[in-house]
Parts: sequence; structure tokens; C-alpha cells
Amino acid sequence: MKCLCCDRILTDYESTRKHAVTGAFIDLCQQCFKTVQADSHLPTKDRKDLISSDDIDDSAEVEEDCHVSDTNTEGEH
Repeated sequence: MKCLCCDRILTDYESTRKHAVTGAFIDLCQQCFKTVQADSHLPTKDRKDLISSDDIDDSAEVEEDCHVSDTNTEGEH
């Protein structure tokens, strides 16, 4: 599974993160998720037992590949 934003391969922890209300998978890597989370708080359910050292180390990195915008991309899939 890959990140919807930057196309990076997701870890087990990242690929099991769900929206707490809708139950939809979020499918974002840690860096892209933090970018989205900074703008709007998403309630999530995640599997803490799947966190690896890669997930913890990635949280300290600055990811420049994630370009989240407010533009409407409806119909451009």
C-alpha cells in the first residue's frame, strides 16, 4: 500500500490507521499525516502494537514530497 499524497510505501502501522468516526483507512505516511493533522485534527484509531522504529524515526524527518492543498480536485482521479 502506498501513501495517497507522496506515493511512499506505507509501514504496517501507517496502513492500518483509520478515521475514528467513519472507519475509512487514511492511507497516508507518517509525514503526510502530520501535515494534514497540523491543519485539521482527525480522530484516528491506530494499532500502537505495529509501531516500528521506522515510524518513530520518520516522525522526526521533514518530508518535502507531501503537497497538501485546499484546491478542489474533484473528478481529476
